[in-house]
Amino acid sequence: QISIGGVTGSSSTNTITFQSDPANTAMPLIQTSGTALATNYVLAFQGGAQYITFDSLHFKTTGTNYSTVVNYQGGTNNITINDCMLEGNATATTSTYQTVLYQNGGLSHYNTITNNTLEGGSYGLYMRGTGTTSKGTGNNISNNSILNANYYQCYLYYQDSLNFNGNTIIQRPTSTSFCYGIYTYYCDDCNVTKNSVTLNTTSSNYGIMIGRWAGTQNELSNNMFVSSANATGTAYGIYDNYSLNVNIYHNSVNIRGGNPTSTRALYVTGSTSALYGNVDIRNNIFVNSLTNGYAIYVTSGASTTYLSNFSNNIYNAPGTNTLFFGSVYANFTAYQAGVARDTNSYFG
Repeated sequence: QISIGGVTGSSSTNTITFQSDPANTAMPLIQTSGTALATNYVLAFQGGAQYITFDSLHFKTTGTNYSTVVNYQGGTNNITINDCMLEGNATATTSTYQTVLYQNGGLSHYNTITNNTLEGGSYGLYMRGTGTTSKGTGNNISNNSILNANYYQCYLYYQDSLNFNGNTIIQRPTSTSFCYGIYTYYCDDCNVTKNSVTLNTTSSNYGIMIGRWAGTQNELSNNMFVSSANATGTAYGIYDNYSLNVNIYHNSVNIRGGNPTSTRALYVTGSTSALYGNVDIRNNIFVNSLTNGYAIYVTSGASTTYLSNFSNNIYNAPGTNTLFFGSVYANFTAYQAGVARDTNSYFG
């Protein structure tokens, strides 16, 4: 096990790097088995750790109930993990003690997690600030492969200025757990772009949750989501829940399985309150492959002033009553006439 706390003198100009010898043909392997909460890590950053980089190393847990690979404590900042293999428990269930990369228990800012493979675990990645006025700031999670987690693939709560870009997320093929692909809640000024998410569970599954986003400008763009073909219950693609100042552009969603009337390629909830709104949804593709499943479902509270723009989208869903915008519409012609907007979108 490796546990690193504050190092005297570390700074933006005096950084610390641990990396593989470039002459190595394989990553050096560091592995251990956690047996209790106090030892639940292979690599841990304690309070005060800052300006530390790990590059091109393989960290593996051999634990079962306690099988976190990387654990960030509060008071850690500017930690970089790049081009590493983080190998978790391949049979993990839903416990946070089995998360591959876990940050909780305080604030952690300006961390960079790039070009890694996160394998297995209950959660692939879990990062949580401490409250609505105390958020993790400036964390960058980009170009990773997050593979074979069982439960929440990525969980991001109380974050500010988050960049979550270019990640490939594929759930464990044998999962039977309720799950989210990308779950974000109480995040301000965030960019979630160019990610690919594929879920495989037999249970209810949700692609990308954007809950209570706020700040001056947020973007959800150029993401691809495919829901589980194995599911028999609820399935949502993009789920926008009471957000503020959000652009939702150029995303593609395909709902493949579930109970049709409980499936929604796009699901929007909101209200006329000034706390929420200015949500702009354009140039997306929303497909529900199930007969009588919803291509879009916009609740009545979100169907008026909440949406600043709703246009230039492509919808497809076989059957009837597949468009809900304040109320249900039997077909696209009736929908466009009834909502008196969205004239430049296409159904087919």
